[in-house]
Amino acid sequence: FMGGYRVKYDARPLLDRFKLGKDEKECWNEVWNILYHQYNIDLASYAFFPHIVDVYANRPRTFDLYSYAERLELCKGRYENPSIPIWMLESHKFALTRLGHMIPHDLFYRDDSDLALSIGTFVFAVAGRTDISAVLENIDHWINENEGQTPKAPIN
Repeated sequence: FMGGYRVKYDARPLLDRFKLGKDEKECWNEVWNILYHQYNIDLASYAFFPHIVDVYANRPRTFDLYSYAERLELCKGRYENPSIPIWMLESHKFALTRLGHMIPHDLFYRDDSDLALSIGTFVFAVAGRTDISAVLENIDHWINENEGQTPKAPIN
């Protein structure tokens, strides 16, 4: 299948490395550079998703997993990306549902604000509110640029 660069990519070796649990940061860098790149995704990106959810089913999830799922939802069929093929839809929806069932544990038993933010962007993207998902994602950038200041609510 094609990856984010519209170049053929076989994600099976990457999945094998994820399964070993070694060099996770490097594995996610490969995901972000090959399967998703600046709003570009393709069939390899979709095919990879259910398998990476399987890998993380019984281990601590990272913000990367939820962020990747959110990016797929944001980009599918948009920005010149293909839609999810009909023959992949069932496994994609099952993986989204399975990841959704992991949220309570990840929110209430993990003290990780990046994970919580990525869960929020994921939930809004899956609900079809990619506009809110994008705002949540960008608020983190705003806070970092403004030295941790909380944005002021508008006065009506």
